[in-house]
Amino acid sequence: MNARRAAAALLTVAALATACGSTGRTAAGPAPVASASATAGTTAAGTGTEPTATGTPARPQDLTVIRAFTDAANRGDLARVSSSYAPDAHFDRAGAQFAGRDRIVNSFLRPDVLEDGGHYREISVTAAGDRTVVEYVFTARGGAVTEHFTYAYLIRDGVITHVIGRYV
Repeated sequence: MNARRAAAALLTVAALATACGSTGRTAAGPAPVASASATAGTTAAGTGTEPTATGTPARPQDLTVIRAFTDAANRGDLARVSSSYAPDAHFDRAGAQFAGRDRIVNSFLRPDVLEDGGHYREISVTAAGDRTVVEYVFTARGGAVTEHFTYAYLIRDGVITHVIGRYV
């Protein structure tokens, strides 16, 4: 892992550990998280084809849920993507808030991932408190757009209940 990626990963984990607490929610909603930023259209350097475990390993049962979501998204399986989320799930995508499974799916995942033919490629997995942080390279629009980011997942009862997405 190069120094820039290591620093970005540490920043994400530190921010999650301090800002998210144990649930990532406050009375007013999810806690904000500071992060590094990248621009769409950039390509992550030094990324291999196999996931690289970094830091503390994540809980295996959480990884099963996360990878089922990722595989379904990469296949364009709308029903499976939708069922990966709790009805009252929350998704914070770099500050854009999506409350509820229907809004997450219909306002974000369907148009920006599934209909765009997007593909998630897992780079690393880290545990941060009760969250599992997965670093991805995402390619869309036939390879015209490549993004590098993390999703910090909170899994409860076998479904995704909260995600904080940040660019690396």
